[in-house]
Amino acid sequence: MGVVDLRYVYDDLLTMPDDGHRYELLAGDLMVSPSAMPRHQHIAKNLIVALSRWEAARLGRVYSAPLDVVLDRHTVFEPDVLFIHAEHLAIVTESPVKGPPDLVVEVLSDSTRRVDLGRKLRAYGRYGVNEYWAVDPAEGTVQVFRRDGPAFVATDRLSAGDAITYLGCRSPSPTS
Repeated sequence: MGVVDLRYVYDDLLTMPDDGHRYELLAGDLMVSPSAMPRHQHIAKNLIVALSRWEAARLGRVYSAPLDVVLDRHTVFEPDVLFIHAEHLAIVTESPVKGPPDLVVEVLSDSTRRVDLGRKLRAYGRYGVNEYWAVDPAEGTVQVFRRDGPAFVATDRLSAGDAITYLGCRSPSPTS
């Protein structure tokens, strides 16, 4: 008798309803989040606008949710904002992004905070994401994590008005 793998895979995500929820997989576990609230969306929009300067400078491309990032068949995330350096754009396909973005940004909410700062952060490090920004609207801060080997190290904790540096680029604070 063979072993049956009961974990969800990316093909299962493709059958989920288009109901406004965010469906993600973490090591085959299905995670469902409600749609983002207006403040969350406003912060994500500000980040996209700020990071678009990098795109205009031809450093890479900025994307936003909803967009699947397939790290393996059992681990698929939909980050709020992501940046892929020009050298790595081959991971962008007609449908999902297949591989680790260079930068992932998550806007924390009460329903996602624990996972975003725990299992999800560790998974992004394991799969090769170079940098992870956790934007905390409640505190008005951005915690910057940079990869050190297979894990992330918290480097900077920035407040509204501070500039964030990534790839030698400066971006205004997205928390306003």
